Amino acid sequence: MKQRLVGAAVLIALAVIFLPVVLDGSGYHARLEAPAEVPPEPAFHRPLPSRPQDGAGQGVSPPARGGSRAGEVRPLPGQGGEAGPPQTREGAAEPVATGWVVQVGSFSHRDNAVAERERLRAAGFPAFLERTEAEGRVLHRVKVGPELDRRAAERLKERLEETMERSGILVQHP
Repeated sequence: MKQRLVGAAVLIALAVIFLPVVLDGSGYHARLEAPAEVPPEPAFHRPLPSRPQDGAGQGVSPPARGGSRAGEVRPLPGQGGEAGPPQTREGAAEPVATGWVVQVGSFSHRDNAVAERERLRAAGFPAFLERTEAEGRVLHRVKVGPELDRRAAERLKERLEETMERSGILVQHP
């Protein structure tokens, strides 16, 4: 019992001596005086959806009051009513702002990527190339799409697997 009391007294004496040195508050003042360096907000470039040019949206007129909504469907000016060939990424007039694509492959040699893209185009898929760098190497990704809706991109992926026997992954575009 006497040894326990002596041990407790020694611990209390050590705490009385060293705790004020450790907890003197100098770290508290140093933290308050340190300037808070917050980096500037990064600027992300997101393309906005395209808006019709002046006069481009005049092909559709509102229904007449009191009249029937059922009527003849008129094509927009410049369309002529015929359906043209499907547009590919390189032939599109304006890019899709955001959407989904199926990435079919990633090639280090551009010739291999172009050959894969041409096989997909010949089968009727809207394929395009995207050049990127990863781990210091240039890669050429072959992608099919884009689709605005994820479900449509999933259906496109299933169609690729059925007709071309190509598996792919869904990725957001751009």
